[in-house]
Amino acid sequence: QLVSDDYPELIGDPSPITALLFSLLIMISVIPWTGLFPVMFRLITDRIEIAGNRFARIYSLYTVGNVIGAFVCGIFMLPIIGTGGSAILTILIVGIGVIILLLHEGNKEKYFYQKLSVSIIGIFTAFLIPTDYYSK
Repeated sequence: QLVSDDYPELIGDPSPITALLFSLLIMISVIPWTGLFPVMFRLITDRIEIAGNRFARIYSLYTVGNVIGAFVCGIFMLPIIGTGGSAILTILIVGIGVIILLLHEGNKEKYFYQKLSVSIIGIFTAFLIPTDYYSK
């Protein structure tokens, strides 16, 4: 398709530096996800004696969830609700999970209301994502 006359707007592969810079820019969105595992581990561990067992359990569930999520997204979500819908649904699921965890901790946590407010705002901003990336 890149060499066909039907697609004159496509100019072929970008330069390696352009591809690298674009990839680095996209990976910025991964930075908040890096804190998810330590937060989950801290929430389920209250004694050092059981930390190893809890770590193994949460790591196993985290890995299984990632694998199942990849299949569910590729086989069901993307074909049925598209890229934009999948992004919105994912943000909503994660946001609701964060709110559940915050409510579980209760307002004894420092900055509880600020964290809850930011989570709720984050969920509502999910609806600002375009539903069709490729036409915008």
